[in-house]
Amino acid sequence: MLVGADPIRSRVLTRTLRRRDFQVASVRDGGAALRLAGAEEPAYVILDQDLPDRSGLALIRPLRSALPESRILVLAASPTIESAVDSIKLGACNYLAIPAGVDEILRGLGVDWRADSSNEDKAQVDGVASLEDVEWNHILRALSTHEGNVSATARALRMNRRTLQRKLEAHEARTGRDVAAEIRTGSSRRRRAELRHQWAAAKATPKATPKA
Repeated sequence: MLVGADPIRSRVLTRTLRRRDFQVASVRDGGAALRLAGAEEPAYVILDQDLPDRSGLALIRPLRSALPESRILVLAASPTIESAVDSIKLGACNYLAIPAGVDEILRGLGVDWRADSSNEDKAQVDGVASLEDVEWNHILRALSTHEGNVSATARALRMNRRTLQRKLEAHEARTGRDVAAEIRTGSSRRRRAELRHQWAAAKATPKATPKA
């Protein structure tokens, strides 16, 4: 079941999932989601954090009650660490920032879509993400977006810079400076590779002969 406030994004995601042999029912608000959950009992729920009639996070507990065996993944247009942690505490299996590709969404739900399509249940892989994993992945995405700039990342996450620095330093016994430097280096390498590719393409393009 897809509970999405954006009709265009919902249509695209629904169409893509159906191409991969998933049966998808799509609704736009929390009331419709609860009614459909009782009638259809979907195995997976993709839930927008912001819905027209209520917060998507407020929908997690009633959905968990109606669908105790289902997996719920939250999509957030304005993600925060606090919302990510709250969603997992409430019973979601994962929390992703929008835009998230269909492959990332399926991995977040713990679904191996490459499994034999005749298997209606679809093979499940890794279990529910831990709070620490959700928070750490969210921090890494934000760091990557801001090319390793810790101050810009802290502002985007609405977090004190020193708090972010401590979290970075506590992970895998590496310093926050090391993690940020790795991301900056990776971004620089990707940018240099893009520039080399553009330069090679420009040299390979024959120049137009001036017309008389």
